[in-house]
Order: sequence, then C-alpha cells, then structure tokens
Amino acid sequence: MEIDKLIYSTYEANQGSFERSIFFFGKDKHTLIELMEKGDIRNDIEQYLNQGLGLYNAEGSYYYGLDYSDYFEQYGLVVSEDMHAYLNIMDKEAKDHLTVEEYLAVSFEELGKRAVSYETYLKNTEIEETKEDIRILLMVSLWKLASPTPFDGMADDNFVIEEDMMKVYQELVNSDDTPVIQETVKGLLAFVDSRENGVLGSYENSEDLMNRSSELHKQADERIKELYQ
Repeated sequence: MEIDKLIYSTYEANQGSFERSIFFFGKDKHTLIELMEKGDIRNDIEQYLNQGLGLYNAEGSYYYGLDYSDYFEQYGLVVSEDMHAYLNIMDKEAKDHLTVEEYLAVSFEELGKRAVSYETYLKNTEIEETKEDIRILLMVSLWKLASPTPFDGMADDNFVIEEDMMKVYQELVNSDDTPVIQETVKGLLAFVDSRENGVLGSYENSEDLMNRSSELHKQADERIKELYQ
C-alpha cells in the first residue's frame, strides 16, 4: 500500500530523528508528519494522528490505534488514580511491547513485573471499561510464564529453565497478592519438579510441556473471570 511505502521511506531516511522504530506515537508521530513528503496521503495520515491516534505495525502493514502515550502525557496527572494506572500500563506496552510476533520481547524480570502490574490493576480497578484490555495483557504474560521454552530464551537448548528465569518464578510464587499468577507459577513449577533433571522437553518433542501450559492457561482464564469479572 502507498501509505506503508511512504511511512517506511520517511522512517528509513530519518532514523536518527525517532525515539523508537516501527511504531509512531507521542512525539514520534509528529516528527513523522514533519518529515513526510507533502501530499494527500500525508494529509490523511495527519488528520487521523491529530485525533488521538498513533501508527502501529503488524506483519509489515500499518494501522491506526489509540495513542496511549499522548493520552498519558496530556491527562495522566488529572485523571483518577485508576485511569492513571491504566494509561501508564498501556503507554508502557505501546512503547515497549511485551511480545513481538508472539516472542517475548522484554527481560524475564520485566515479564514478572508487568504480569504483577496487570493482575494488581484488575484486582483494584473500578473502571469496567478498561478491564478487557488489561485482561488480554495478563493472559499473554501468563502464557509466557506457563510455557518456558528456548524460543523465548526462558529455557536453554536442553529445555531446562534458565537460572534468571527461575529467580523470577520464585518471587512470583511467594506473592499472595497476585493469586492467579501465583497459582499458574505453582502449577508450572510442580510440572518442572515432575520432570527428570528438570528437562521440560526437546525441540523434537515438547508436547507434554505445551499440554500442561495450555491447561494452566485455561485455569488462569477461569480464575480471572471468577476473581475479577
């Protein structure tokens, strides 16, 4: 599409002018417009971006979505505590995605912290309209916690959980404040204990791990509905 070509060409010619790549929101979306070749496509893009939207990318194509960075910057200090927390979470996710093309894109420690922030928000918020966005993020983080594999770097090539990841699990399993995370991690660690030398599978056969991960993820979804919806 012409819109994608224009965005890519503008970015590639001016990479040093942007704070991050691929996604355009907050200051970056205004920089993009300033540097973009004038014409009807630019005018259309500018019109949408000025309505509180940003540009996100999936599989090489751009689409419009809410610019949470813009909303957080403008209204973060004047909205309710619940809304401030929501905008903060969504702003962080927009700037630094938890996953990219389904692969973990943050550190192990950050994965744990974000999961806790998601469940804590669901536990405390009174704003029903924001719950689904955070529930989705929590479910993504729980899937990652329930399925440690070499593909995300959470386990080594022998399918044994990395030491740094295990430290995150130990912190999470000891926290009674986030019961869904705690129960999920307990279930995963019990599975680890049942495996000889903690080997969860192999590149050729990880069926047992994936089955257990799916079970834990489904149980977590049911618990979220029970506790927070």
